[in-house]
Amino acid sequence: MTDRFSKEALQEYGIFAGCIVLLAVVLSVAAIFTKGAGQAGIKTEIARVLEEAEPGVWQVGNFVDFAAPVSSSAACFSARSGSGNAYACIVRMETMYGPLPAVFISDGRRTARFIGIAGLHGRVYDAIENGGAKSQIGYWATRIPVLIRQQEERP
Repeated sequence: MTDRFSKEALQEYGIFAGCIVLLAVVLSVAAIFTKGAGQAGIKTEIARVLEEAEPGVWQVGNFVDFAAPVSSSAACFSARSGSGNAYACIVRMETMYGPLPAVFISDGRRTARFIGIAGLHGRVYDAIENGGAKSQIGYWATRIPVLIRQQEERP
């Protein structure tokens, strides 16, 4: 009786463990294949914000991967304009209205310039731009060039 119970329990645990491993594999494969689509969507939003703020000036290029924990809150792409190369970054900026995706342009050396907030228009956008998030905008305007310099110095 005990041997049969042990074999049945072992089979059930084996099936359960196999299901867990299969689930982990499926999730890993899904994450790998959807990473490019997520980056493409972010790139499109950055391009849209840049086009609204400065029509016909910027062309968004390739994804720049930050080797820092901040990469979960920020994404950066190379960008070009008539005046030279730059970086277009989108960051999760905390405001009193919740986290919002703020777009910045940086030369990668000194500072970054706030361009706008993706997907936001009207009174809330005006309130954020006119003082509701000045400290957050200032923080990211100085932090983004530091992250870019660290990325460029990485071997």
